[in-house]
Amino acid sequence: MTTQGFRRLPIISDAKVVGIITAMDIIRFFGSGEVFKYLRSGIITQVLNTPALEIATKEVSTIESNADVGQAAKIMQEKKIGALPVVKNEKLVGIITERDFFKIIE
Repeated sequence: MTTQGFRRLPIISDAKVVGIITAMDIIRFFGSGEVFKYLRSGIITQVLNTPALEIATKEVSTIESNADVGQAAKIMQEKKIGALPVVKNEKLVGIITERDFFKIIE
Protein backbone atom coordinates (compact mmCIF):
# COMPACT_ATOMS: atom_id res chain seq x y z
CA MET A 1 0.00 0.00 0.00
CA THR A 2 2.75 2.43 0.90
CA THR A 3 4.94 1.81 -2.14
CA GLN A 4 2.00 2.22 -4.54
CA GLY A 5 0.36 5.13 -2.69
CA PHE A 6 -2.89 3.33 -1.88
CA ARG A 7 -4.78 4.11 1.32
CA ARG A 8 -7.25 1.26 0.93
CA LEU A 9 -7.54 -2.05 -0.91
CA PRO A 10 -10.60 -4.18 -1.62
CA ILE A 11 -10.35 -7.82 -0.56
CA ILE A 12 -11.73 -10.30 -3.08
CA SER A 13 -12.82 -13.91 -2.63
CA ASP A 14 -14.45 -15.98 -5.38
CA ALA A 15 -14.47 -12.83 -7.55
CA LYS A 16 -16.63 -10.93 -5.01
CA VAL A 17 -15.74 -8.04 -2.70
CA VAL A 18 -15.68 -9.46 0.83
CA GLY A 19 -13.90 -6.64 2.63
CA ILE A 20 -11.82 -3.51 2.37
CA ILE A 21 -8.66 -2.80 4.32
CA THR A 22 -7.42 0.72 4.95
CA ALA A 23 -4.17 2.18 6.16
CA MET A 24 -6.00 3.15 9.36
CA ASP A 25 -7.12 -0.46 9.90
CA ILE A 26 -3.47 -1.51 9.81
CA ILE A 27 -2.36 1.31 12.12
CA ARG A 28 -5.12 0.43 14.61
CA PHE A 29 -4.15 -3.24 14.44
CA PHE A 30 -0.47 -2.51 15.13
CA GLY A 31 -1.50 -0.29 18.03
CA SER A 32 -3.69 -2.95 19.60
CA GLY A 33 -2.78 -4.78 22.80
CA GLU A 34 -2.79 -8.13 21.01
CA VAL A 35 0.07 -7.06 18.73
CA PHE A 36 2.13 -5.83 21.69
CA LYS A 37 1.83 -9.27 23.32
CA TYR A 38 3.40 -10.84 20.24
CA LEU A 39 6.08 -8.17 19.99
CA ARG A 40 7.11 -8.70 23.62
CA SER A 41 7.48 -12.42 23.02
CA GLY A 42 9.49 -11.79 19.86
CA ILE A 43 7.02 -13.51 17.56
CA ILE A 44 6.58 -10.75 14.96
CA THR A 45 5.91 -13.30 12.21
CA GLN A 46 2.55 -14.15 13.82
CA VAL A 47 1.59 -10.49 13.57
CA LEU A 48 2.74 -10.16 9.96
CA ASN A 49 0.91 -13.36 8.98
CA THR A 50 -2.46 -12.09 10.23
CA PRO A 51 -4.98 -12.40 7.36
CA ALA A 52 -5.95 -8.98 5.99
CA LEU A 53 -9.64 -9.86 6.18
CA GLU A 54 -9.28 -10.37 9.94
CA ILE A 55 -8.67 -6.63 10.49
CA ALA A 56 -10.61 -5.28 7.48
CA THR A 57 -14.11 -3.85 7.25
CA LYS A 58 -16.32 -6.71 6.11
CA GLU A 59 -19.57 -4.86 5.44
CA VAL A 60 -18.59 -3.09 2.23
CA SER A 61 -20.86 -0.83 0.22
CA THR A 62 -20.41 -1.15 -3.54
CA ILE A 63 -21.82 0.56 -6.62
CA GLU A 64 -22.63 -0.88 -10.04
CA SER A 65 -20.40 0.22 -12.91
CA ASN A 66 -23.31 1.80 -14.81
CA ALA A 67 -24.24 4.12 -11.89
CA ASP A 68 -23.40 7.80 -12.16
CA VAL A 69 -20.95 9.81 -10.10
CA GLY A 70 -23.76 11.57 -8.26
CA GLN A 71 -25.04 8.25 -6.94
CA ALA A 72 -21.53 7.31 -5.82
CA ALA A 73 -21.11 10.64 -4.01
CA LYS A 74 -24.47 10.21 -2.28
CA ILE A 75 -23.63 6.70 -1.03
CA MET A 76 -20.20 7.81 0.16
CA GLN A 77 -21.67 10.79 2.00
CA GLU A 78 -24.49 8.79 3.60
CA LYS A 79 -22.18 5.97 4.69
CA LYS A 80 -19.35 8.36 5.67
CA ILE A 81 -16.84 6.38 3.63
CA GLY A 82 -13.90 7.55 1.52
CA ALA A 83 -14.01 4.83 -1.13
CA LEU A 84 -16.55 2.77 -2.99
CA PRO A 85 -15.67 -0.41 -4.89
CA VAL A 86 -17.21 -0.44 -8.37
CA VAL A 87 -18.69 -3.77 -9.46
CA LYS A 88 -20.24 -5.29 -12.55
CA ASN A 89 -22.33 -8.40 -11.86
CA GLU A 90 -20.74 -8.48 -8.36
CA LYS A 91 -17.21 -8.64 -9.87
CA LEU A 92 -14.80 -5.84 -8.90
CA VAL A 93 -13.98 -3.59 -11.87
CA GLY A 94 -12.65 -0.51 -10.06
CA ILE A 95 -12.80 1.73 -7.04
CA ILE A 96 -13.87 5.35 -6.69
CA THR A 97 -12.40 7.49 -3.92
CA GLU A 98 -12.91 11.00 -2.64
CA ARG A 99 -9.83 12.05 -4.62
CA ASP A 100 -11.59 11.08 -7.84
CA PHE A 101 -14.20 13.78 -7.22
CA PHE A 102 -11.45 16.40 -7.21
CA LYS A 103 -10.29 15.14 -10.59
CA ILE A 104 -13.79 15.67 -11.97
CA ILE A 105 -13.99 19.33 -10.90
CA GLU A 106 -10.50 20.33 -12.05
